[in-house]
Amino acid sequence: MKHKNMTIFLGTLIVLFQLTHTYAAEKVTVGVYQNVPLCFSDKYNHAKGIYIDCLNYVAGVYQWQLHYKIDTWNNCLKDLKSHNIDLMCGIANTPERKETYFFNQETIMLDWGQIYLPRQSDIQSILDLDKKRIATVRGGILKTKLQSLANSFDISCHFVLVESAHEVLQLIDRNQVDAGTVLRLFGMRFSNQYRIKPSPIVFSPLHLCVATANPQKKHLLEKIDLQLAKLKKSDSSAYFQSIHRWLTDSEDRWFLPHRFYGILFGIAALLIFLLVVSIFFKHQVIQRTIQLNNQNIDLKQKERLLHTIADNYPNSYLTIIEKDLTVSFSSGQELKKMNLSSESLNGKHVNDIFGEHAEFITQQYQKSFSGEAQSFELFFNNQYQKYRTVPLIETDNIVSRILVIVENITLQRKNTKENKHLENQLHQAAQQNSLSNGSNENSFIN
Repeated sequence: MKHKNMTIFLGTLIVLFQLTHTYAAEKVTVGVYQNVPLCFSDKYNHAKGIYIDCLNYVAGVYQWQLHYKIDTWNNCLKDLKSHNIDLMCGIANTPERKETYFFNQETIMLDWGQIYLPRQSDIQSILDLDKKRIATVRGGILKTKLQSLANSFDISCHFVLVESAHEVLQLIDRNQVDAGTVLRLFGMRFSNQYRIKPSPIVFSPLHLCVATANPQKKHLLEKIDLQLAKLKKSDSSAYFQSIHRWLTDSEDRWFLPHRFYGILFGIAALLIFLLVVSIFFKHQVIQRTIQLNNQNIDLKQKERLLHTIADNYPNSYLTIIEKDLTVSFSSGQELKKMNLSSESLNGKHVNDIFGEHAEFITQQYQKSFSGEAQSFELFFNNQYQKYRTVPLIETDNIVSRILVIVENITLQRKNTKENKHLENQLHQAAQQNSLSNGSNENSFIN
């Protein structure tokens, strides 16, 4: 009896083990590339799209553990061929590819290629593509199909190969190619983000399927077909819900997610905050403007006072020289006598005013910028001038400008020369008189 019970117990364990092994979740790795809305990854790197919804449904029926490997089209194709992934979705079923891959039979989506153009392009037909540069995805079926179509019309195209459909649209937008081709559904979704336009050139309807390169994984395709056939019989199935989600309602899903209303509230709050800040800063600007206007009025009053002082300074004119040796102020009686004006000097550099004397003047002015007052004479503009420089020292002991008083001393020089000449004459007369007196004395002695 004990042996019989033990036998039943062991048999039960064996059956349970076999059942557990039979129905253990099968791990399936699926390659996903960027082909919105069929298959793609969102900002969280989660697989999305019509194919993904269908595969998730099938996986739920058969208890598959799906793992999505997101990569470029070409990398997914390489992984599929080398059996690094079990399945790849959104791959066109062509006679050439049937030699390497196995495809499911139930079509999930039918798509076709479409030519997109720069906005200013005048290309209208396939014949206009002759000798044109056309961007397309490297290793994609669209390049092969378009090449075949071009050959049938006896035209030649130069293909620019890139890694993704987005790069195709970018090259068109930058006018680096004459045209580009992407799948129609992808173009409908993204073309409005670029300065491009669709052309009337469409070609090559494509049955986009799920494929495997591993013969041992063909049973996955059979189960996918079985479930797709069932899903297509009901308008309310997960298959048609996914199509409605990503095609009919795609814009609402992409641009108005549920969290969008929270974003709108945040934007509204931000706008209110910015409005309050704007009003505050506008008030500050008004107050600052009033302050600057008052300062400007004060500066104009001081400038008028400086003009009054300069204009009443006899035989002279005043200038203010900035650190870069340009004149920022000039006024005085002597300017008018020299047929000059403040406007003719203000803003000019010392080199432009003094010519051959500029080097000497610069040396003297630089000494003043070092804090030393200078006094020197110069024969300039056919007159003798005396220059007196005053460093204008600010509160931080920095000299950023100097005051120069220029006095016309030509008349003084002339009077000095005349006086000296008169003194020489008197001196000579005195010497002659002395000689004359000495001669008379000698005569008297003799």
